[in-house]
Amino acid sequence: MTIKLTLPALAIAGIMACGQATAADTGTITFTGTILTAACTVATASTTQTISMGNISNVGLTAGIGATALPTPVAIVIDDCPTAPTNISIRFSGSADAGNPTLLALDSGSVASGFGIALFESDGSTAINLGVDSAPRDVPIAGATLNFVAKLVSTAATIVEGAYTATANFTVIYN
Repeated sequence: MTIKLTLPALAIAGIMACGQATAADTGTITFTGTILTAACTVATASTTQTISMGNISNVGLTAGIGATALPTPVAIVIDDCPTAPTNISIRFSGSADAGNPTLLALDSGSVASGFGIALFESDGSTAINLGVDSAPRDVPIAGATLNFVAKLVSTAATIVEGAYTATANFTVIYN
């Protein structure tokens, strides 16, 4: 009888010892984040826009690489902000022009070529590069219209005429 009780006890002790000898390395994962107040809303009319840049002769952009034309207003309406005034920036993104990565490239179906689209602050002279936040603005509870300017900018000595489109996305950044 003693032998039967001792043998199972030794087997269990041996299994426990083996389990401890093969333990894996350990590590730690820390999760962090921030809970923010409610965000403002982008007005429905601003979420998807088609803005006509107008028409221009290809001569209008042949003054050399970097020449600009057709300054066109761009407006993004922000509504229903949290109770405290909110400091907001806009970050534009999209396909970058191969000749100048600060500019928005023309979409692949465009016939015209030799230029890209630059985005500017409302003053029309302070450029906003793709992927970089615009100047921050205080937005009251009621919301505001954030104004920008888009311009054609030549990126080649030869401007090919024809229809074009370019697509920009935007993200509202809360500071």
